[in-house]
Order: sequence, then C-alpha cells, then structure tokens
Amino acid sequence: MPMQHHASPILVQHWEGYELARDDTHRYVWIWMGSNIRLIGLSLGDDAFGYDHGWCYPRDIELVTKAVAEWDPDTQDEPMGWHKRPTHPVRRAPPPPREPRLQPGALRARLVLPRQRMPRPQLPRRPRARGPRPRERTRMTATDAADVDQEPAPADDGGMLPPYSAEDAVCPMCQNREAFTWFRPALPPNAVQTDWNGGLRRGSRPKRLERECARCTYKWDEALVVDRPGMTIDALVHALDNATPYPVELDREVLKHVAHQLLAMLYLTARPDHPLWQYSNGRPPAATAPQDPAASPVCEAPHATRDEEDACERRRLTNTKESSR
Repeated sequence: MPMQHHASPILVQHWEGYELARDDTHRYVWIWMGSNIRLIGLSLGDDAFGYDHGWCYPRDIELVTKAVAEWDPDTQDEPMGWHKRPTHPVRRAPPPPREPRLQPGALRARLVLPRQRMPRPQLPRRPRARGPRPRERTRMTATDAADVDQEPAPADDGGMLPPYSAEDAVCPMCQNREAFTWFRPALPPNAVQTDWNGGLRRGSRPKRLERECARCTYKWDEALVVDRPGMTIDALVHALDNATPYPVELDREVLKHVAHQLLAMLYLTARPDHPLWQYSNGRPPAATAPQDPAASPVCEAPHATRDEEDACERRRLTNTKESSR
C-alpha cells in the first residue's frame, strides 16, 4: 500500500504528537524531544510502549512535514534531512517484486538443434616475472646500533586491530562521534561475512569488538579491552615500528619508551580505516630463490598455440647449453 499523507496532521494523545502519514505497516508521528523534533515510526500492531524507527530533526515543523511529504517508503529506506538516528537497525525499503519466471511446459513446441563442439580459443600465455628478491629490512638494537650489517630478521609482524576507542570513537567516513558496539567471536580462515559495508569480507578474525556508526552505519573492528579503553602501548609500538622511513628498525625497548612518552604528552586515537589496522594472520610471503634474468631469458612474444610455445622453449634451452660450452 502506498504512503497515505494526511491533509492536516492528526493529534495522537498517547504520544502527544501529530501523525503526518501512514503506510501498510507503520504510522509516522512527530513529537517534541528536547531541542529537537523526532519523527517516529509506530507499528500498526502495537505502538503503546515503543517505536521501531526514529529520526531527529531541528525544531522546524515545516522541515519535518516536507521531508515526510517527499518520502516514498516503498523505494527509499529513510526520509531526508535528519541529523541523528537514535534507533537500530536501519529501516530498509521492501525489495522490488521479481518478474514471473517461465514455467516448464509453457511452450508447446521448441526447435532442437544438433550440438556442435566449438573450438577452444588459444590465448597467449602470460610471461613469468623473474628478477632479484627485494631488499629485506634489518633490525638494529639499542646496544649495537652501529652494527647495521647483520643478517635480516624473519618477518614476525602479525596482524593487529586498533585499540578500543570507547566514547572517543570517530567514524572514518562521516566523522560522527556516536558508535554502537557488539562483541564478535573469532572466525576461521574460510569464513565469509556477507554484509560488511555493502560487500563481502573473507578470512579469519580474532575475538573483537565491532563498532558501527550511528549515522552512516559504517563498520570497523577494534580490539578487546585489556586494561582500559584508548590507545595501548602495544598498539602504539606497532604503529611506530611500521612508520620508520628507512630499512633499519629500532629495538622494541626503544619503541616502548617512545610510546610511553607520547601517551604521557598526547591523546592518541587510531584510524581504523588505515591499512596498518587491517587484520591479517601475519604470515610472511613465501621466499623465492634469486635468479639472474640474463642467465635464463624468457621469450616475451605471445604464441598462438601451445605447440609453438613449447618449440620456442626448446630452442631457448638449446641455445643456453651451446653458450655454456
């Protein structure tokens, strides 16, 4: 049923407000709420003790009336012009009706053609990249800072979530300072989250606190509270360790000392949208042996068939053996 707008607002004695319109599930009433006007969606079945949806507007009755008049709840999730949504979850418009599908047997006769096998197209193979390994980062301790020619340390940098920001949360998308919090259990490596900021998210996750912006519903993960909310020493050490612009790292004790001094001088909050806080299992990439591109060149020209590519590879190996004699 489409939205039914009233020519003049109808007084609702129980809520001390005025009904502007109604649809097949809710009626929409505005009430005074402190320094705002709140537009609420009351269920037609039971509306004596609460409401399902709410939107806060400035104290302007004409603005609220115009927003409801221009709103189509069958195609739009929410009205326009509000500055705060105090209810959860977000209202969603009903999905559009699907087109009727053709039932089996609807066509009396059909044309049957013999099956023909189509030839498979031959695509050029992508040449494999060859080259030396990138330079690894070394680690410098506080006692032997002058010795920078030591062996590179293995990658042991695991994933880390931003610390729990509590009441200091700031949405990375709309800069809103109100966020909901839910505890989420750990997920296995093959887990798939189907509704994550309008898309899919795959992979394992630890136990965490999921934050959701109260205005734009953007979601992000934060770590569990260990001691008290806010930036922690370990998280700040993790950020400082990944902020060095040169291939020599500082010792962890040095980083912890710097982190203590910064927390004593500043109030710090992590940006959950930064790539540093995107959780991973911390596994380093598989190491490959260095190869000299001049010793075993690869033909860069595309080949029409697999046989031509094999013949080219055999000629390359023959030339390599003759040159080594």
